Amino acid sequence: MKGFDYHPMMFTDKSGGFAEAYNIVISGNNSEYYTHEIVHLYTSKLFPKINPFFDEGIASYFGGSGKFDYQWQKEKLKKFLTENPDFDAFKHLNIYERLYFEKETPIPYVVSAVICEMIISKFGKEKLFSVFKTETSVEESFKTFNLNKNNINSELRKFLKV
Repeated sequence: MKGFDYHPMMFTDKSGGFAEAYNIVISGNNSEYYTHEIVHLYTSKLFPKINPFFDEGIASYFGGSGKFDYQWQKEKLKKFLTENPDFDAFKHLNIYERLYFEKETPIPYVVSAVICEMIISKFGKEKLFSVFKTETSVEESFKTFNLNKNNINSELRKFLKV
């Protein structure tokens, strides 16, 4: 067991956790495990150059975020996009932006997770993983998948059927 006196995010969220080097996961979900953080253990070993946007996205895709799984989060994102038709995902690619919907859904994490799912469905996981192996910006990585600031919102909404 590991304790700490202060972490910058400790008062931001009521649930969550984080993964540290040396295969240590801190879980704060009243649970012994946190799948999202366990995914980070794998990505840190398999893809040491992965962009944080995709790292959080793939962890959210496989493990959800907070106490809710990916499907629950995805439905909340669909509701958010329906209620906010002018939302521009391209302006919110900073994965660490604290932008939440209904105090439970971290919008940048879930947008990234949906983009990961969309890429896997269109191009396959190998193509997505090839981007994980490079040290490129999100915008540069998007080009691999024919995504850019002009079409990311329409592609995201089309994939979600919003």
